[in-house]
Amino acid sequence: MFASLLKVQVLQTGDSNLTALCTSKFKEDKIPNTIQLDDLNHRGGFNDVSMISPHTANKEIQTVYVSKKYKERALHIVQEIKRKREE
Repeated sequence: MFASLLKVQVLQTGDSNLTALCTSKFKEDKIPNTIQLDDLNHRGGFNDVSMISPHTANKEIQTVYVSKKYKERALHIVQEIKRKREE
């Protein structure tokens, strides 16, 4: 019931390429993910990772949430991708 409250934001960006790279790396690293408009999957359960889009205040912003269990790994992946893109 309160599973969505256990999630943490790991990425908020208007860069759809960055979002795609991160979710792809999450999949490679076995961090379960899905891209949906809401927090429920088709079976009525909660997903560990959700992208909420469009954001009501800014339709260009996409937010990726992961469960606390995967927070550190997900943040590491996001930071690594951002660092490589800046080089």
